[in-house]
Amino acid sequence: MNEVVQGARRGELTSLLAALHHDAARLYIAEHVLGEMERDLPGFAQGRGVDPTLAVTRWHTLYLPDIVVVAVPETWGDGDDRVDRVANRHPVDLPTARLAVGLAPCHGLIQDPDLTDNGFGDPNWLPLTLASANQAEMELVGTVTRVPTVLTIELAKAAGRTFAKLPQWAQAVLLLAGLAGLYWWENSGKASKHVSRARELTGKAIEVIAPLAATVLERHTEAQVTWETNVIQPSVHRTLGGQIARFLAKADQPMTVTEMAKRVNLPGTFRERGDAIRAELRRWDAFTEVSRGRWRLGNSASTADAAIQPTDVADWLRRAHRDNGRSAK
Repeated sequence: MNEVVQGARRGELTSLLAALHHDAARLYIAEHVLGEMERDLPGFAQGRGVDPTLAVTRWHTLYLPDIVVVAVPETWGDGDDRVDRVANRHPVDLPTARLAVGLAPCHGLIQDPDLTDNGFGDPNWLPLTLASANQAEMELVGTVTRVPTVLTIELAKAAGRTFAKLPQWAQAVLLLAGLAGLYWWENSGKASKHVSRARELTGKAIEVIAPLAATVLERHTEAQVTWETNVIQPSVHRTLGGQIARFLAKADQPMTVTEMAKRVNLPGTFRERGDAIRAELRRWDAFTEVSRGRWRLGNSASTADAAIQPTDVADWLRRAHRDNGRSAK
């Protein structure tokens, strides 16, 4: 609620939203948390001087599309001391504790002392969202660099395939035309001018990009440390359901029983492991069969796409590097 309300107050893309938008982080919540947010967010916002309608709209349009809601099984976390302490202190928070144990190693964006006092996250979770946002920046840099390169390679491949299919006389004509063009380009003096201009532009680009790249790499190193020091450790009593949940939480696509049976830590033959996994998947509402034989963890909180525009991302990047000299301009 703090994240949503503060974002509504500023009207800007937050680090958490940037991380979710670029799939640098995935956000899973226990089913009851969704109900609590819907119930308490309007009053929480109003009490802090923020328009409740604006806060609720922001929650629905920016956050819910990237949130997965899980009906947490009551067996996850059984035998874990941290879960037992939460049960004794505030049973309402048990599903979140069980979910964290099921997905661990993971990170918790949690401020509730009933959970943070018992090993489930740090009340100061902002560094975690900044670390994930840095990963989003790395993804953006990779995309900006990779897409033109891949496109150029694919175009060259397509041109090569087309050339190979031409008759020999046509190939000869094209080769002669190409050689003639190169000869003219070199002897006309344009080649040296174009190369010189390309070097000049490359130098200017490096001058602008270097400070930004240095900042991103420095933040990436800091992010690794932040993740390592704030991780929620797995239980020594990991259940089969917890193992399945972690596989599905990290997977980019729904998984089959066969895929999970190859990876699960469970005694027995391959067929026996598959039967046990299939029974566990069908036993709990935490798992959803999205198509025949393919499973995912939980359900999306919204079927809509997050209402985040390219201009929002550009503004977030500018703010992230506003003190970084020319790269902020």
